Amino acid sequence: MTHSFRVRAMADPQTIPRVVGQLARQCVTPDRVLVERQNDELLIVLEASELPASRAELVGETLRSCVLVHDVELRLGGPPAPCSEINDK
Repeated sequence: MTHSFRVRAMADPQTIPRVVGQLARQCVTPDRVLVERQNDELLIVLEASELPASRAELVGETLRSCVLVHDVELRLGGPPAPCSEINDK
């Protein structure tokens, strides 16, 4: 099962390492990381299959509390999203 995090955050040099670092704290390497800059924001999509659902929820809550993060959408389980679906969001 792959868990997907869609993160909308401030376009700051520290944003990407801080967001990805939340998975590293759980000893998880993401399966996929996509980043797109949209003016003064970043859209970051992380997918991780090695993460239990309870830990994914914890990571989502931790990301929501980050100062640089505006919004987090967590999709638990299921197959990975196709790249076209991620880019259309």
